[in-house]
Amino acid sequence: MPALLQQARDRGDRYAEVTLQLTTGYYGKYLIEDDADGAEANVLRCLSIWPVSDFDVQQLYAFQAFVDLDLYRGRPDSAWRRVEQTWPALRRSGLLRLTLLETFSRAMRARAAVALAGAVHTSE
Repeated sequence: MPALLQQARDRGDRYAEVTLQLTTGYYGKYLIEDDADGAEANVLRCLSIWPVSDFDVQQLYAFQAFVDLDLYRGRPDSAWRRVEQTWPALRRSGLLRLTLLETFSRAMRARAAVALAGAVHTSE
């Protein structure tokens, strides 16, 4: 992956640079080293070089990364809040019409809901 990313940077290909990192879960390499802050910085860097537009595939995968990071950090309330705040934009985007993206998105939403339910149950 580092070689592919460098080639994309050398060509000035922001699409390849950002999309490769976000759609492959490249931030996971930081989590292997227990570096959630590094993972978050990686996703934020990708978003900083991606043009702001309507909710697109890159933003969807960044959203999923942030939910994963909330769950990794043991913050299911934050993950669920993020899902509730972002889901309307995701629905409006039309991306949920694509079966693969819908499946990934609903699985991410379910992980956040189950984690929150587990946290509420253990605190009672």
